[in-house]
Amino acid sequence: IGSSALIHMVCSLIRPQNYDFKSMAAIQVLDDATAGEAAVEKPEGIEQNLKDAKAWILKRGLGFTAFVLVGWPLLCLCAGVFSKG
Repeated sequence: IGSSALIHMVCSLIRPQNYDFKSMAAIQVLDDATAGEAAVEKPEGIEQNLKDAKAWILKRGLGFTAFVLVGWPLLCLCAGVFSKG
C-alpha cells in the first residue's frame, strides 16, 4: 500500500498535471437550489426501481457469498487440493 503512494508521489513530482481548480466555478449549475435547500424531485416508479435493485443485489450478493464460503471449498475438497495435515 505504501509503495503505490510512493510511486504516485514520484510520478506527480516528475510530471505534474497543474489543474486549474478555478475553472470549476465556471461549471453551470443545473438547479436553483440554495445551499441549505434540497430540490429533489421523485420520478415515477423510483420506489419500484429501488426494490428491484435491492432484490438483484441481495440475490447475487448472497449467492456469491454462499458460493465462496461453501461451494468453492467443497469443489477444492473434491479435487483433493486440501492437505490432510
